[in-house]
Amino acid sequence: MAADQRKGGRMKKTSKILIIGEIQNQHAAHVTVELLGEGRKLADSLDAELILTIVGNDVEKTCKDLLRYPADRIIAADHPSLKQKQLETHSRILYEIVKEQKPDMNVVRKDTAADSGRHAWNRSDDGCCRIGD
Repeated sequence: MAADQRKGGRMKKTSKILIIGEIQNQHAAHVTVELLGEGRKLADSLDAELILTIVGNDVEKTCKDLLRYPADRIIAADHPSLKQKQLETHSRILYEIVKEQKPDMNVVRKDTAADSGRHAWNRSDDGCCRIGD
């Protein structure tokens, strides 16, 4: 489901900051680039790895474009069924990425979780963030 692209030969860091990226018209949304800049500052101050996640359809070009920004890794979930934003599907994928990566911090635009504003991030019993109503 998710592909992992590593940048450079950096040492493995123990802390992780995960940015939930957004795509608009097959390009990284402006807010994603802003979050990467601020996330890099935060990651450097905490000596943490900065990870960007992208969920969508045909995101390979977007990921290649994003390699010029300061993420240590990009995790992409790419599938034709992700062409249309489907709240439950995207939420499930992001939940699995967070569960697998176990970041110390998630960085997301305030209203990214749902364009309708109906759901929020919640902490689950297993320490992972869930996205849902």
